Amino acid sequence: GVGDVCEGTLPDFTIISNNILFSQNNVLKLTPITITAIFDNLVAGSDPNNVLVRFYNNIPSNSSLIGETLVNITSSKNVQGSNFIAQTNWIPGIEGNYNIHVEIDPDNSIYEENETNNIANQTLSILTKPDLRIRNQDIFFSNNFPVDGDNITIYAMVRNNETQPSGNFNVRFYDNTLQNVIGNVSLSLNGVQTTVVSVPWIAKYGD
Repeated sequence: GVGDVCEGTLPDFTIISNNILFSQNNVLKLTPITITAIFDNLVAGSDPNNVLVRFYNNIPSNSSLIGETLVNITSSKNVQGSNFIAQTNWIPGIEGNYNIHVEIDPDNSIYEENETNNIANQTLSILTKPDLRIRNQDIFFSNNFPVDGDNITIYAMVRNNETQPSGNFNVRFYDNTLQNVIGNVSLSLNGVQTTVVSVPWIAKYGD
């Protein structure tokens, strides 16, 4: 079980930051990823039957627990010790920078030569896709009561609801049908930015 203790020589499990790996970097929120931890036993021939590994998003606590894996251990014949792999899957829900912590034998169920090298962390950036928004109430006019032939301006307020920049995109204005284009404006928005774009239009009776 998890609490198995080897007779004689004690194991020494260790993990370093560089051995915490992500299936992709700069992950978009709500995108499933796999976190892989490669850890070592520095003392050859002292492997217990299994080792519990826990993964956390930031400082280890019950609320930050991502998942845990019970790693089945097979005694290594490598004179330099043995190394093992633990994995968990995670779907990050909020953007931001996280220090993903991995802890080997978090409950100290295994007696070790050194208990101070069982935890490491690696930074992971969680991003979010841009979310462009325009609503009916975001469209307004320089003159709400034009007569036939008046030159007016049509305005549209466009917002990026999320924190990632949008990159370039087009805002297109139509008169009744998609085939009747009034104008086109190229735009790029930063995160959580709102801007107003406009096109001129000659008012037509009946439109």
